[in-house]
Amino acid sequence: MATILHVIPNEEVKDLVEETIQEHKEYFARIYPGREYLKITTIEKTTTDFIDSKDFNADVIIARGLLASRMKKLFPSIPTVETPVTISDLTEALQNFSLKGDMPKEVALIGLGMILHQIEVVEKQFNVRLVPIDYVFTPHSSDVVREMVQEAIKRGFTYFMGGLTVVKLVEGLGYTGSFVNSCKDSIWLSLTEAQHIAAIRREERERAARFKTILNGAVEGIITTNSSRKIIQMNEAAGKILDVNHSAYEGQHIESLFPEPKFLSLLRKNSNLFNEILKIGDKRIVLSKTAVSLGNEAIGNVFTFQNVRNVQQTEIKIRSELHRKGHVAKYRFEDIIGESEAINIAKDRALVFSTVPSNVLIIGETGTGKELFAQSIHNASVRKDAPFIAVNCAAIPENLIESEFFGYVGGAFTGASKEGRMGFFELAHRGTLFLDEVSEIPLNLQSKLLRVIQEGEVMRIGHDAIIPVNVRVICASNKDLKPLTREGRFREDLYYRLAVVQLSLPPLRSREKDTALIADHFITYFSRMYSTHEKQLSSQAREALINRSWEGNIRELRNICEQLVVLSQTFSIDLADVHAILDPSESSYWCNVYPTREQIFNSEKEIPTHNSVEQMEKQLIEQTLKENQCNRSKSAKLLGMDRSTLWRKMKQYGIECHASLE
Repeated sequence: MATILHVIPNEEVKDLVEETIQEHKEYFARIYPGREYLKITTIEKTTTDFIDSKDFNADVIIARGLLASRMKKLFPSIPTVETPVTISDLTEALQNFSLKGDMPKEVALIGLGMILHQIEVVEKQFNVRLVPIDYVFTPHSSDVVREMVQEAIKRGFTYFMGGLTVVKLVEGLGYTGSFVNSCKDSIWLSLTEAQHIAAIRREERERAARFKTILNGAVEGIITTNSSRKIIQMNEAAGKILDVNHSAYEGQHIESLFPEPKFLSLLRKNSNLFNEILKIGDKRIVLSKTAVSLGNEAIGNVFTFQNVRNVQQTEIKIRSELHRKGHVAKYRFEDIIGESEAINIAKDRALVFSTVPSNVLIIGETGTGKELFAQSIHNASVRKDAPFIAVNCAAIPENLIESEFFGYVGGAFTGASKEGRMGFFELAHRGTLFLDEVSEIPLNLQSKLLRVIQEGEVMRIGHDAIIPVNVRVICASNKDLKPLTREGRFREDLYYRLAVVQLSLPPLRSREKDTALIADHFITYFSRMYSTHEKQLSSQAREALINRSWEGNIRELRNICEQLVVLSQTFSIDLADVHAILDPSESSYWCNVYPTREQIFNSEKEIPTHNSVEQMEKQLIEQTLKENQCNRSKSAKLLGMDRSTLWRKMKQYGIECHASLE
């Protein structure tokens, strides 16, 4: 809220001011309904000593005469409204002399400011000579009032008019003084003007505060200069980027910050500049310049700049945020389950590979965890905070694969996005690009892929600009690429570029010791996922899983474990449960445990009577509800009916199901 500080000389004036403020406030409310009347704080001071505008957060100061002049000098950034000295004020002061028994022929007016018109009117009315003695005619010292009085005494004056300080001083020296009071009209005028100025001033201060917050909240360095190239404002970010005290350079020429010849050459150009790269000491910055004009008059420039390193880091973050799905490595080496010698050798070798920047080729059968190892290598490397882009080369249509890898500009081909698109290499900049099933990349793309990996540069489709990229490539294949190179199905030079270091992953059948560990992990994982009671493998079930060949490796084992959790209705998964899933010939097992309604009615037994059918149906419902802890949704699904039908059947047969069904 805007505030007004009203400085008054004595208690008598304070009463008058506060009375006038109340009248003025009531009048303001009638004339301007809905507008806010600004807060006014009054303080009694005869001098400016011990006044701090910060204590009052004032937008405008009201004072009179010499006190107003001192306020203007003491607080130059705060507007001061001067209470005018009116004809009535001078008339009342002159009449005070007559009350004392004498009307002087000439009077010195001490520190009342420029009141020439008022003086002329009063002089004619009282036939008296009034001479203003203002502070501008005397040396500026700490005791200006005494100097002005002494100046008047030298001129032969014995009668004085002025403020309370003047009257006390001259009367102490044996002369006659009269206090010039402020009438209600004078106070009214100053209040009206102060209300107007304070409202505008408050808006300006709020705008300046917002601008300063924006300026210092910006991550870019921002410097504004005037037409003489002197720095007007410089934000905190600019100081941090240039490693200088930002406030110390305000008022200095911009060349003192950027003495480089290239900057001086750019500064001489009248046109705006965008993204010019400059070297300042040991730093490289990206700088832009925009001219500031007031109408047709050029009044300065605004310079914005960033550290090149920060720009690169921001670019990585934006790329990652815009294309986050699938572009973050979630797994680490500790997530790889296994204690067998084969898996430990693979983990140790992969950990070594994570410490070097070389490209990696991972060879292994389907489902052996190639991407799991790729993500672990990335997360253990220096690139762990950068993107991890996983690409299944076999899943991309051949007519789109080039645009997906290298990106394109808007309108590069039919169906292309108007905004264009970054390719996999751009998205993986400073990170890792994982190419799964790399053997499926078409031959016509392999040569372009080789060039990007060799040169570290990519060109979008439909564009002629070269974009530098820094990418580590990890490839995976379930095929041996070496024979493919001999058959001409895979470029030999690309093979050697990708297979700088190779990692071979063991199949699950050679990791018998790990099968049970992995199965237990998945059983626990899916039990929690489906919010069921945690299940355990029996020793016979575990042995059956260990003895299986697992052609689909860990992926196949994961699928089997999920089925076991979903279909098993007890806490223990036994051998029969495993055989029912692993051997299709045992699929009737589940039908025997939970026969369908058709099996009940179409059995080879004697056709049951109506009552016996209902009895069997009731028993089946009771058994199913009991096995599922009264979970009606799951029971209805297993019984082949919807939930409302089950509820109706329970009501028909008088079946109650609460916490348990005994």
